[in-house]
Amino acid sequence: MRRSDTSNCLMRASFNRFTLPGFLLALIATVGCGSTLAQLSPKPLFVNVLAGSIGGVFYPLGSALSTILAESELNAKTSVQVTKGTTDNLHLLYKKKGELAFAQGDVLLSAWEGNVEAGFSARYDSLRGIAALHLNIVHILTLDGAGVYSMADLKGKRVSVGPAGSGTELNARGVLRASGLTYGDLRKVEYVPYEIAVDLIKNRKIDAAFQTSGLGLPAIRDLTSAFPVLFIPVGAETVAKLGPPFIATMLPKGSYIGQGQDIPAVGMPNFLVTRADIPDEAVYQIAKALFSSLPRLAQAHRAGASIKLERALDGLPIPVHPGAERYFREVGLLN
Repeated sequence: MRRSDTSNCLMRASFNRFTLPGFLLALIATVGCGSTLAQLSPKPLFVNVLAGSIGGVFYPLGSALSTILAESELNAKTSVQVTKGTTDNLHLLYKKKGELAFAQGDVLLSAWEGNVEAGFSARYDSLRGIAALHLNIVHILTLDGAGVYSMADLKGKRVSVGPAGSGTELNARGVLRASGLTYGDLRKVEYVPYEIAVDLIKNRKIDAAFQTSGLGLPAIRDLTSAFPVLFIPVGAETVAKLGPPFIATMLPKGSYIGQGQDIPAVGMPNFLVTRADIPDEAVYQIAKALFSSLPRLAQAHRAGASIKLERALDGLPIPVHPGAERYFREVGLLN
């Protein structure tokens, strides 16, 4: 509707309120000016942030992001949802049960490719990337005295690998395979989340556990504050067998109580993901709010301190959303 048409329409409505019954005035306003009035009073966008378990890293970051977006120029009503992690997040996002999702890079790639073994029966080709976030590290922990000092020592042991189909479980399967092991080589496999795995270790019900997360996972911090914990190293040659998006990294000295040295480890980036059908302007505002509020994310969890604008597109295994692309061009990250 042109500007003159808008003015005429509003003038007609103003005039008619003196000459027409109320119900006819309402009809005229609805039929003649509906699109204009909708533009004048846009409905707020609903943004559900798909995070992870409360004891993990995704949830506190997702909760902080939800608050940031609610206070931003996005004009959105926001919420954060507890989920089972990356795989669950991507299923829910693809089914339009949420608008934003936190996702591990390796699982995201599996969803994009439609990797059946990873739990994706079709290509999730509507997924679009917003930004790379913090680095995830595959923690492989055991108690001192359990007889596990290397990947080879896991043979014949009782091991937690995370919930079935979760990002942690897929990582455990891959790291074991790259180390020449399978689940069949283990005495027992437990498919349980972070908090339960820690309890099982405390009670000597398992010998080791895989837990993929950012640094400073509360469940692991709690364990290291009460028990002598060892972290099993994974060398660069093993990581090379996994291939991208995995990278060889270090679990830095002092990340947890009693950890006196750097531990060679497997890492992979996490990403904030959306869908192609989410409006460009909305995703632009999300990217802008995210990178304008990094100190608040760092306060929400120490992993947030490692989110950097200059690394926002590093390793992204899916297409970037046009709204995010517009923001990155605006700030000079893209030409």
